[in-house]
Amino acid sequence: MSQPDLTTLASLEHLMQGGRLQDALTTAKLPAFDMVDWPMTTDSTNEDCKRWAARGAMRALVLANQQVAGRGQSSRIWQSPEGNLYLSMLTPITRSLDGRLALEVALALMDLPILTGQAAAIKWPNDLYRFDPKAPEQDAKWGGILIEPVQSHNLVHGVIIGVGINLVPMQAQVQDRQVTDLSSWLGMPIDRLTLAIQVTAALQQALDRFEADCVDLPRRFMAWDMLVNQAIQITGTGDTEYARACGISEDGGLVIALGEELQTRYSGQVRLSDS
Repeated sequence: MSQPDLTTLASLEHLMQGGRLQDALTTAKLPAFDMVDWPMTTDSTNEDCKRWAARGAMRALVLANQQVAGRGQSSRIWQSPEGNLYLSMLTPITRSLDGRLALEVALALMDLPILTGQAAAIKWPNDLYRFDPKAPEQDAKWGGILIEPVQSHNLVHGVIIGVGINLVPMQAQVQDRQVTDLSSWLGMPIDRLTLAIQVTAALQQALDRFEADCVDLPRRFMAWDMLVNQAIQITGTGDTEYARACGISEDGGLVIALGEELQTRYSGQVRLSDS
C-alpha cells in the first residue's frame, strides 16, 4: 500500500485544523456562523467573505494560512506570507456602517490576553502598533484592520471585518513603515488557533459595542491612542497638513489642532512628525 504524499498529508492536516476551529468556536459559545472556512491559501479572506455573501451566507468566518492578494486601507498591499493570522468575519448589522466600527475593533483587540501589560497602541484609524513614547525608534506595526460594507440578497446592511496580525518575522520595513510580529516582540510562539478564537470573540465584542452606539468612545480610545498630543502630518489628496493630534470625536474622526483652531479629519494617511 502506497504512502500518502506530502500534498495529501498537508490537505489532511488542513481539514483537521478546520475541524478544530469549528470545535473551538462551539466551545467559546460565539454566535453561530453559516460558513466557517480555513483555506491554506486564498487571494484575500475579505474577498472570500464577499463570495460567501453572494451565495447567501449572512455570517461567515474565513481564516487563511496565506494570502496572495491581501489588501489594507486605501487598497494598499498587505504583505501576507505564510504563517501569520489572516481572518475575516462577515456579519449583518442593524445600523449604518461608519468609521467607529474600526476603532471599536481596535479597542477590542487591545484586550487580547497576550497583550496584557504590553506597550501596544492604536494608530488612527486602523493600525495596531508596538509603541513606547520613551523609545520611539522601536515603534513598529504588527497588525491592521480592514472594514468593508457588503450587500447581498440576504444582507441589507452587512459588513466584513478583516484582521491581519503578524506572527512570524517580517522584513524590517514595509512601505516605509517599521513592522514587527507578535512572536518576536513577545518572545514566545503564538498558537494561531487559540489566537483566532480570541480575535473572533473580540470582533463580536466590537460589534456589540458598535450596535450599542459606541458609548463613551473618545474616552475609551484615549488610553490606547498612539497619536494623541503628538505632532503629526496628514496627507490627503496631494496636500500635507502639519498639526497636533487631540484625540477622536464622538463620531470617530481624528481631532487635530491647527494653530489655535480644532478641526476634525475623517480620512488621509497619518504619521508622526518630527516638526
